[in-house]
Amino acid sequence: MKPLTILLIQNLVLLSIVLLPFDQLFSSVFPNFPVSPFRVLTVLLSLLFFRYNINNLKQFKGIFILFYAYCGWSFLSFFWSSYLLKSFIYSSQILLMVWFAIVAISELIKNEDNFIKLAFYGCIVGGIVAQLSLMGVFSEREITLDHRISFADIGVNAVAISIGYMLILGIVYLFSKGQPILLKVIAIASCFIMFYFILRTGTRSGVFGVLGALGLAYIFSFKVNYLNLFKFAVFTSILFFSFQFLLDNYVGSRLTERILSVGSEDIEGDSRNQLWSVAYDYFSHHIFGTGAGNESVAYIEYGIGPREAHNVFLSSLLQLGFPGFFIILGIHVTLFSNLYKVRTPIFRFSVFSLFIFLSMQMLKGSFLQTRLFWVPFVIIIAIALMEYKNRTAKYAIK
Repeated sequence: MKPLTILLIQNLVLLSIVLLPFDQLFSSVFPNFPVSPFRVLTVLLSLLFFRYNINNLKQFKGIFILFYAYCGWSFLSFFWSSYLLKSFIYSSQILLMVWFAIVAISELIKNEDNFIKLAFYGCIVGGIVAQLSLMGVFSEREITLDHRISFADIGVNAVAISIGYMLILGIVYLFSKGQPILLKVIAIASCFIMFYFILRTGTRSGVFGVLGALGLAYIFSFKVNYLNLFKFAVFTSILFFSFQFLLDNYVGSRLTERILSVGSEDIEGDSRNQLWSVAYDYFSHHIFGTGAGNESVAYIEYGIGPREAHNVFLSSLLQLGFPGFFIILGIHVTLFSNLYKVRTPIFRFSVFSLFIFLSMQMLKGSFLQTRLFWVPFVIIIAIALMEYKNRTAKYAIK
C-alpha cells in the first residue's frame, strides 16, 4: 500500500475507535437516520480485510481462527433458525466486526504513537460527550439529581459503558510518562467529568466496573515494593474519596441508593436472573439453541416478550448451543492467558484494566455483535502487540 493510503487508513481506524461514545448517541441526536455513520465507517474498513494477514498478529492468530469458527457455526445455524433473516444479519455483523478487528489492529501496531493517541483523544471525546449529556443536550426529559440521565431511543447502559472505556483510556494516559503537563491537566478534568457522568447514569456495572478494573489491573501490573504500595494507596484513596465526595454532594439520595444497592437481596432480585434462568432452561430442551440472532424467540415462548439474555456467554449458549458457548469461552480464556505475556507495567495496566472492564460488561450484556465488544477488544490486542514489538526490538538491539 502507498504511504498516503496507510496514513489515511490509520487515521480512519483511530477515528472509528475514539468516537465510540458519539456512535452510541447518534440515534438520539438524529432519530431519522437509520444507521450511524461511525458504524458505516467500521463496515467500510472491514471490507479491506483481504489486504491483511492474520499471521502478522503473532500469538493472537488463534483467537481469530476461533472467531472464524464461531462465524461458521453461526451461519450453519440457518438450518434450525426460526428467522433466517435475523440469523443472516447477526452472523454477518460478527463476521464484519472480525474483519474490522483484523484491519484495525494491523494498522494500529504500525506506529507506537497510536497508543498515546488512542488514550488521549478517547479521553477527550468521552469527556465532551459526558459534559454534553450532563447539560441535557441528548436527554429526552429534564435532568434531575435524583433520576438517571436518559437518552432518546437508546439505553443509558450502552452510553455508560462506552464512556467507561474512554475513562479507562484517560487514566492510562495519566499513567503514561513524558506527556505534556497541560495535556495531562486537560485529561484529569475530562476523567473527572466522565466519572461523574457514569455516577449520574446509575449504571452500577459502569461505576463499580471502572473502579474494580482499575484497582485489579494496578495490582496485576506493578511489582510489590514499598514505592508501588504507596502509589497504590494514594491511587485507591483518590478513587474512594472522589466516589464518596460526588455521591454525598452531587448525586441525589434516590440515585445514590440505587448505585449502592449491591447486596445479596438486590442481586437475587435482579431481573437478569430470570433471563439467565430462561436461557438455560430453553437450551436444556433445544441443544442447538434458537439459531443465530434469534434469542428473543426463547423469551417470547416463555411469555416474557422480545428480550435478550443480557450475558454474552449465555447468549451464545442460547443461540448456538455448546459449540457457540465453548468457542466464546475459549476466546476469552486464551485472550486472558496471552495478556500475561505483556511485561511493561503501563502496557500491562492498560490491557488488564480494559479486559477486566470488558469481562464485567460481558456478564450483564448481550453485545457480541456490536462495537461495545469490538472496540476494547481491538485496543487490548493492539496494545499487547505494540508492547511485544517494542520488547523484541530492544532485545534485537542488545
